[in-house]
Parts: sequence; C-alpha cells; structure tokens
Amino acid sequence: MRVVPRFPGARKPKAVKRLPAAAGRTLTGAEHNPLAHGMNLKNTIQTSGQLHQRLGLSCERLDEVLEAYPMRIPPHVEARIQAEGGKGPVSRQYLPTPMELDDAVGLTDPLAERELEIVPNLIKKYPDRVLLLLTNQCAAYCRFCTRKRRVGQPMPAPAGWLETALDAIASMPQVRDVLLSGGDPLLLSDRKLAAVLDRLSEIRQVEIVRIGTRIPMVMPERITDALVGLLKRFQPLYLMVHVNHPDELDPGVREACSMLADAGVPLLAQTVLLRNVNDSTEVLQELFRELLRLRIRPYQLMQGDLTAGTDHFRTDLASGLEIMAELQGHTSGLAIPAFVLDLPGGGGKVQLSPTVIVEETSAQTTFRNYLGQLFSYPNSRRNVSSSRACHSRPGLVTDVLKSEFSPGIQVLATSSGTLNHPSRRC
Repeated sequence: MRVVPRFPGARKPKAVKRLPAAAGRTLTGAEHNPLAHGMNLKNTIQTSGQLHQRLGLSCERLDEVLEAYPMRIPPHVEARIQAEGGKGPVSRQYLPTPMELDDAVGLTDPLAERELEIVPNLIKKYPDRVLLLLTNQCAAYCRFCTRKRRVGQPMPAPAGWLETALDAIASMPQVRDVLLSGGDPLLLSDRKLAAVLDRLSEIRQVEIVRIGTRIPMVMPERITDALVGLLKRFQPLYLMVHVNHPDELDPGVREACSMLADAGVPLLAQTVLLRNVNDSTEVLQELFRELLRLRIRPYQLMQGDLTAGTDHFRTDLASGLEIMAELQGHTSGLAIPAFVLDLPGGGGKVQLSPTVIVEETSAQTTFRNYLGQLFSYPNSRRNVSSSRACHSRPGLVTDVLKSEFSPGIQVLATSSGTLNHPSRRC
C-alpha cells in the first residue's frame, strides 16, 4: 500500500484506474465460491443430524435454533469440541443452545450498521475509516457473533456491488483506513482477495488495510504459502485475528500464526469478553501472554454487543473493569489490550478503564497503583489553584451511562473517551 503524505500542499488523490479485464482480476459477482481456495467446507457440521452423528451431541429445540441461527463447525474446531466432551470453553463458543431463542434484551442490528451503510455492504461510522463486508460466510459460526442476522445468508446486494463499494471508497479523500470483514474475508479465493487488495492499493488516500479474521484459529490449513505470500505483497496490511481462549492455540494454530509472523504480516488480536468462556483474569492473562509469544499483539478486549441471541454470553461492565484492574502491574503492558465497548445505535467504540486518580488539587494529583498504594505527582504551577476531587476537573464533560445489560451499574464517561467505574473512585 502507498502512504500518502499528510501535510499542506500534498497532492490531491488521483482518480483510480480500472483494472483491465485481461488481468483476470474481475470484481463482478456478489458472492464468492467458498470452496475456491480448496478447503472443503462440505466437511463442516451444519445440521442437528451431523452434530449427533459426529459428536454425539444434541439439545432441546436444536432445529428451531438452527432455523434462526445457522451452525457451521469445521473439522479443526470439531476436534477441539470432541476433546472437551462438548463442555469446554471452545465448545461453548460454537455449540448452539436454546438460550439463543430466549433473549429479551438483544437487538437484530445493535450497531446500526444498516443505517450507517452508504452503499451496499460499505459502512462508514468514523471520518477516516470504512468497513467493507466482503462475504456473509465464515469457516465457523460463533454463537455470539454481532452479525448473527447475516451469517450464512446470501449477500444482500445487487450485482456489481463490490465495484460500487470500491468506487465509493475512491471517491472519499478523507478515508485512509479500510477494514475488510464479513463473514471472513480469508474465505475468499486467493484470486478474489488479491483483486480487492489490488484495487485498494491503487486508491492513493488509502494508507492501511485491516482484515478481520477467525481463520487462523478455526481453519489453520487455509494459511498456505500462497496466501501468506499474497498478504505479504500488500503492506501495510494488518491481520486482526479473533481469539478468545488459550485452548484455541493448539499446534496447528501456532504453526499458521508463525507462518504469518515470519512473513512480516503484522498480527493483532481481538478478544470478546464472554461469560463462562474467558471472564476471568487468569484465563485472559494466559491468553494474552501466549499471544505475545506467538508475535500477536493483544489489541482489544471487547465488551459483548447487544446482539439478539447472545444475552447468555454477556458479562456486566464491572467484570471487565475488574479484570483490567487486575491485569495492570501483573503482566507486561504489551499483554494488556484496550477494553472497549461498541456503543449501541452506532455510537462507535469507547475505551473503558478502571479509575486510578484518587484526588487532584492545585499542588498535586494522587494516584492509586496496582497494589492499592497511593502516590502523588506534583502539578504545574500554571494549573488552576482550586482543589477538586476526581471526576470533577474542569474541561472534562461527564455523563452517566446506565447499562441495559447490567442493571444498577453506572459508568462515568469523560470527554476523553475513558469510562471510569464509580466503585473504584476516591
């Protein structure tokens, strides 16, 4: 990818050239062939009969659940579920349950992506970034997916939608960051993925591309020399790997991640905080440390979205804040991701963190460290001379947010985007 200089007098983005049809990089056709890369998705578990036959598992109202929310379990994940007897942290992420039908809180489109869609499958929430949904297919269907409304369904778009979306990106000079997601973009054939990346590389204002994927964790055999070589060609390109539990990091996964890291592909991890899967400091600390050993930087720990069918996975905000407080000081800062909440209704992500400021006066600010000890830092003499307690400093706009999924929990949001839990202040 070419980085455009961002300074006064920089050239305006040039018009994007169309790729010649003779190059074999056509972008027409709404849906890719999920088998084009040679991975046989027909071997996945998708029906109640297959689940019972291959894993000996079933549950009440299973067919009703699958009618609402499809299931796909690839052989690699199947082996992990079998090893856990269907009751471990990996199993809970992929096995359907009737609790998905008993969610009175969740929303079909919690992040208002349909309202933020500027052309089919292109979502713009921030000034300089766009989200391009390339497919509705995944190698494995997570039961907590924020796009449960879409996964496994045909792409809801007219013919030629991908060209239209890429044209729209090219027409927005302020867009410098493109996130490719879905579904899982790495299910596209190498040829189709290369065509999309080629086209993005010709848009001068696009500085970086990110690809959100679960493939290294659920279908590591997809990480081939050819795919790694393709990704290496397009830099800076960041692979945002979704991983939730250290048990997912088996030898096959480690080998796939090492192939990517050895090729110089930057790897960042996104983790969803899930009840009865990883909602403990010990589990997440082990996960984040192991990710660093694999040269994957823990990037974001995400509070669960308000997605219909996922209420049984959601933790309250206090749990995440407590975990973040317990991670501080006990592991490398490299192993501590940002704890974020994607606000319902399309409000965007805000960062959450436990309070560390105890008191601020004209002379000094007092902090509480990870051991609970108090330390003071002298303030500049130019500061306002009045004494004030934490959260009442001038210039910080505070609002109280009441969490729908955590009754009684209040969080103070500052204009800096940091959320502070009141149980940890003063």
